[in-house]
Amino acid sequence: MKRGKKTGLVVIILLWVAMAFQLPKSEPTKIPPLVKEKIDQEVAQYYAERLRVCKLDALLKAEDYVDSIIVNRINLNIMNGKNFPNRPARPPSPGSILLDDTTVIAPIFKK
Repeated sequence: MKRGKKTGLVVIILLWVAMAFQLPKSEPTKIPPLVKEKIDQEVAQYYAERLRVCKLDALLKAEDYVDSIIVNRINLNIMNGKNFPNRPARPPSPGSILLDDTTVIAPIFKK
């Protein structure tokens, strides 16, 4: 390698090492107490709203379930005491139907 390439490579490596040590440390961000209080308030309000919606949904599903149980019980009680009549017997067949029509039927397709 030529001397210029070696020097350039050494300079690049030194710059890279220097930049690696100069990277800022990741310190936790300081949140002002007023902002933190507002954020906590918003989070609590969000959780309260989600809990309200969840309870309402559970209540509606429970009402549907109880209603279906009540309807099934009512139908069962109605059907237990009732004797429905049997299906009536089929009337006898009148036999084959004979047509007295002697009209000639016109063909659909003409040859």
